Amino acid sequence: MPLTVVQILWVNIIMDTFAALAMASLPPNPAVMNEPPRPKDEFIITPAMARRSLPAERFSSAYCSVCCSTGVLRPASSVSNN
Repeated sequence: MPLTVVQILWVNIIMDTFAALAMASLPPNPAVMNEPPRPKDEFIITPAMARRSLPAERFSSAYCSVCCSTGVLRPASSVSNN
């Protein structure tokens, strides 16, 4: 069941808001530019990063499931073309 354009935009706004809050929560650190580059074969997502993001992923999945099951987010087939 595909999402409508409005539903996709809503999810995008929510996800961008959390990312913006995460980036704005710490002051800029100029010492980051002095760190050496990471090795080419190193994973982008570290195990610690995955452990920290798991609760947010579970919350987002549960929230979207509740919204879809209660009718807050309607399936694309029930949206009229007016």
